[in-house]
Amino acid sequence: HLHPSGVHGLVTDEEGRPIEAARVTMDWNQRSFRTAVTDAEGRFHFPVAGEGTATLQGRGEGYLPSPEVVVRLTEDTEAPPVALVLERPSHLRGRLLQPSGAPVAYGLVTEPSTSQRVTTDARGRFEIPRPPADGAIQVFATGPGCPLTPLQIEPAPEAENVDVVCEPPASLVVTVLDPEGRPVPN
Repeated sequence: HLHPSGVHGLVTDEEGRPIEAARVTMDWNQRSFRTAVTDAEGRFHFPVAGEGTATLQGRGEGYLPSPEVVVRLTEDTEAPPVALVLERPSHLRGRLLQPSGAPVAYGLVTEPSTSQRVTTDARGRFEIPRPPADGAIQVFATGPGCPLTPLQIEPAPEAENVDVVCEPPASLVVTVLDPEGRPVPN
């Protein structure tokens, strides 16, 4: 029979604010996997039948996955609300690459909203504090073989690193013409 309360709870950020549209996965008795999406107040609910063990984890765009929470239900107990807390990654880690894929050694990566500026290592790797805003992060990158390039980075919290590829160097070809429209030599 259906358990009266099911498995339910709330997904919040580290400051206790509810997270809308977070995905909550539940493994019920290691046999049934389900997904729920939180409402505007960060709430989720899974109906369940009988006794069992639920393993839950929350995920949200721009957040690291929550730690897993295990809930055990018996016929005569009601499941307490489950609190899943999502945290934002503290740093953006990545590599600055030339269009060819070669690393940009000792390049410069700047995040303008916080004025953070870091130098890449010999392999093009960098680590920069994440700005507090949600969504894409704008950086400016430059270095040997990499002209000053504004870039939008869509961070994936689950990823260890992001590859940032600078724009190919531009070139300008100028032809000087005489009054009749003929190219002027040299």
